[in-house]
Amino acid sequence: MAYGRLLGNLFATHLQDYYQQHPECLPEAIIPVPLSLKRMSERGFNQAERIAKPIGKELGLPILRNACHRKRHTAPQLSLPAKDRHKNLLNAFEIKNSLTLNGRPIEHVALIDDVITTAATLESLATEVKRVGVKTVTLWGVARTPLN
Repeated sequence: MAYGRLLGNLFATHLQDYYQQHPECLPEAIIPVPLSLKRMSERGFNQAERIAKPIGKELGLPILRNACHRKRHTAPQLSLPAKDRHKNLLNAFEIKNSLTLNGRPIEHVALIDDVITTAATLESLATEVKRVGVKTVTLWGVARTPLN
């Protein structure tokens, strides 16, 4: 659990440096990739949320923890070959309402996950976020693994 906070702090410092140079690119809010209820009960915490907390604090951005949920439990992406990962996440996420902040629609969000391999998880969530009217989606991941 402490590793999530540490990784979040390190990533927050990196992002802070970037957005000081490019403030026009700063998203309005952060959405951590949600876990299924089954995985959340097994693990007891959401690693993407743990990483997002210090980033939100450092950048002054709200974390929309409950904006989205997984409609169904999916097989762990790690256990699947790259070609099956997008299919595994098809229609896995749901956002019931439009995303708003202080009464106005959110136009730009950042989605965060701990590890990116094929980006299938973030792409699936981004599709759902765009479906409810968000125009720009930025994808953040703390680690990137090779596709092998």
